[in-house]
Amino acid sequence: MHRKPLLDALPWVGRRLRGTRRLWIASDFDGTLAPIVRRPEAARMSASARRVLRRLVALEGVEVAILSGRALADLRRRVRIGGVFLAGTAGLVTQAPGERPVSHLPKGRSLEPGLRAALRAWCAHFPAAWVENKGPGLALHYGELAERLRPAFRLGTRRLMRSRGEAVTITDGKNIVEIAPAVRWNKASALRAWRRRRRGLLFYFGDDANDEPAYRHVRARRGVTVAVGPPRAGAEYGLASCADVVRVLEWLARAWTERHRSPHGVAPPPRPRRSTRPASRRRAPRP
Repeated sequence: MHRKPLLDALPWVGRRLRGTRRLWIASDFDGTLAPIVRRPEAARMSASARRVLRRLVALEGVEVAILSGRALADLRRRVRIGGVFLAGTAGLVTQAPGERPVSHLPKGRSLEPGLRAALRAWCAHFPAAWVENKGPGLALHYGELAERLRPAFRLGTRRLMRSRGEAVTITDGKNIVEIAPAVRWNKASALRAWRRRRRGLLFYFGDDANDEPAYRHVRARRGVTVAVGPPRAGAEYGLASCADVVRVLEWLARAWTERHRSPHGVAPPPRPRRSTRPASRRRAPRP
C-alpha cells in the first residue's frame, strides 16, 4: 500500500502548526516508541524517546497520550512520565494524569473465567507460545515459535474461540493474537475520552492492527496518521522506525516552541538521508 513519507511532509505540517493553538500527540508503545522485541517484558523506550516526551508534556498547549495493547499497569511502569494520558488493553482501561484508572468494560462483559485455562492448554501444544493476562483481555504470544508452525497456531486459536462461542474480538498483531471482550470500545474511543471534543492538530503514531480504529478517528478530524514500519490501511504517512518517531517528536517540540519566534514560523524539518532502500528498511540519520 502506498504511503507518504512523513519526513517529506513536515513543511506542510509546519504550516498547519502555525494555525492551531493546541497540539495533541498520541502514540502506540510497542513498535512505535519502543522497538519490538521477542519478549514483551524486555521492551524499553530509548533515553531520547523519554527525554522528548518529557519535553513535549512540559510545553504549553501540548497534550500527550500513549495507547497500548499492554495492560495499563504494565504500560504505566514502562512510561513513568507524569502528565501523560494512558490507555491499556487497546483502550479498554484509561488513566488521565492525576486521576485513577477507569475501566470501560460494561458489567457482565468480562471474558469467561475458564478461557485463560483453555488457551494455556492450547499453547501447551506449541512450547514456545504462551498466554499473557492483560486484565480485561488476553494475548497469545508466538514470537519464538517456528515460522512453519505459526499459521496453524493462529488458525487453531480462532477455531478454538469459535467452538466455545465466546463473545470476543480477535486481533492478529505482530507475533501476537489479542483476545478481548466484544464491546464497542477501542483506541478511537480512548482518544475521544482524552480529547473531550477540544480542538487542535492531532497526531497518531501506530504500527499494528489495533491502531486502525485510531487512524480512522484521527483522519476524520483532519489529523496526521503515521504508520511505523510496514504500511497500515488507515495511515496516510509512514516512518521507517522508532528512531524516526523520536526525530519527528523532537522536530515537533522545536517547531511548537519556535512557531512565533522564527521568521518562517517553525523550525526547519530534519533532512532525510538519501537511500535507495524501501522506507520500511531505511535507517534514520541522527538528529
